[in-house]
Amino acid sequence: MEYSAQFTFREEWYDARLAYERFADDNTEVPPFVVLATSEQADLTQQIWMPDTFFQNEKFV
Repeated sequence: MEYSAQFTFREEWYDARLAYERFADDNTEVPPFVVLATSEQADLTQQIWMPDTFFQNEKFV
């Protein structure tokens, strides 16, 4: 018997270094969050620390 599963894992954290409200003026709309997509071509995601998530009880066969 074989099982397979696919799921989406979403993380959220606060980093004061990314809080750019202080750079915005009254005419700038600041979004509530920023989505970081990992990509080899995206220089920005290579420069921003992202947590290295792992599952402690992971089973690999």
